[in-house]
Amino acid sequence: MNKIFKDLSKKHPDEFFIDENIRICYSFDTSFNYSIPSAVFIPKEKNKMIDVVSLLLEKGIPVTPRGKATGRTGGCVPHPESVVVSTERLRNKLQFLQEDEILLCEPGFTIDEINEFLKNYGYFYPPDPASSDIASIGGTVSTNAGGPKAFKYGVTINYVYGIEILIADTSVLKLGGFLKKNKLFYSLKEIFVGAEGTLGLITEIYLRVLKLPECRKNFLIEFEKREEMLDFAWKILEIRNSSLCEMMEHEGKFLLWCEFEGEKETCLKNIEKIRKEIKKIKRANFILLRSKKEEKQILSMRREYSSKVWLITGMKKGLDITVPVSRIKILFNFYEEIEKKEKIKIITYGHFGDGNIHTSIVYKKGEEKKAEKVKSEICEFVLEIGGTVTGEHGFGLKYIKYTKMFKKNYELMKKIKNILDPDDLFNRGKLDKGFDVEKYDPGDKENLCILCSLCNLHSVNYKKELREDKGTRGEIFLSKLKNHNFLSKENLKSLECCPLGYKGI
Repeated sequence: MNKIFKDLSKKHPDEFFIDENIRICYSFDTSFNYSIPSAVFIPKEKNKMIDVVSLLLEKGIPVTPRGKATGRTGGCVPHPESVVVSTERLRNKLQFLQEDEILLCEPGFTIDEINEFLKNYGYFYPPDPASSDIASIGGTVSTNAGGPKAFKYGVTINYVYGIEILIADTSVLKLGGFLKKNKLFYSLKEIFVGAEGTLGLITEIYLRVLKLPECRKNFLIEFEKREEMLDFAWKILEIRNSSLCEMMEHEGKFLLWCEFEGEKETCLKNIEKIRKEIKKIKRANFILLRSKKEEKQILSMRREYSSKVWLITGMKKGLDITVPVSRIKILFNFYEEIEKKEKIKIITYGHFGDGNIHTSIVYKKGEEKKAEKVKSEICEFVLEIGGTVTGEHGFGLKYIKYTKMFKKNYELMKKIKNILDPDDLFNRGKLDKGFDVEKYDPGDKENLCILCSLCNLHSVNYKKELREDKGTRGEIFLSKLKNHNFLSKENLKSLECCPLGYKGI
């Protein structure tokens, strides 16, 4: 194995790496789990990726696909025997067939980059995870990502017309494509969307896209009481051109961030309707966002919301709870009970429209066991009322134990895996046997780094090289693990954007 890696690093010196520091930088995601791989491959071209990964597979060497590593569940944390295959540089093909309303792209583009490109043609790609400025399309297809507008438009799988994928026997399959109908086969692509790299490596994606609406209007509603917010959210969902219904707590208020889209006249009419309804509620406040600047401010607040919760005590446990929308109130009643019983703070935000309530258990030092107990109680309750512990983040390492609770579904997943990848070469250990991982320490409240990757957006070196080890986040992770400052001068300025105010070690 060492000889193969050395030969590949000589043949592809700027793409195949065995240096320890580089391997460390590709060992993690935002779940705080990490495991150092045997090597790292960051190809610049699709065909080269297929050739090298095929060679590794033929030699029985496992590989772990990786996008931008913004996942929260350890989905791309590699088995120590594996080679991480990062698709962050695969950005050569971005082709829009306007008559077919289909976009063909490689997996390295971010969601925001895709939408910026499509805007030139008057189109957009609807799935919009909160990390759309950072997350890659390959990663979001692998996890079947959702987002704030999922209740109207659906999740990633609803927009994938086709994929090209390399599987364990080194075949390259093209499943779907430019056709909008084809019933010659089972609908096979759905098996791979959301499989988290356990069944193959995505090399190209065919996406369904939609025409931009004539008008989009964003507004905020502030409430004094959560009960009022939850009741009013239903009024938002009843309006047909509603496309956003996000809930947050902010400065003692309960907020709904909403959007109407469609014909301008209809949007304005519905906004006036909501404004009148709000006047009936004491101390409720309606705020129409009148400029792109104001909309960006709210979007930034929402994107940084989870990060800012860390600043309360410096410790939290996050959950990706989803329940039927009709049972959201039942969930919040349970949260109130458990807060009183355990004397612990639970903070919520997320997507009212599809019942995806992101839940943060905030605790203090010395309360780790209590927080873990509360987390288990919440998960058990959610499953009892017909919900799930992960609506959009994926199973990864964090939730696989809950996947195993549904024995028939889990056994079917394993059968599919054993047929396509009997030697467990793709994302080894995730589905069944597992492997040991280390835990990353984000630091204390005064100097937290939660690996959110926002700094990479502003990293001069990352933009130039498209390599995690050259970006700010990779350098921070390496510095913290080796207790030595590896942060380059060029990347220092990117720390100014950190929502937690991280300054370095």
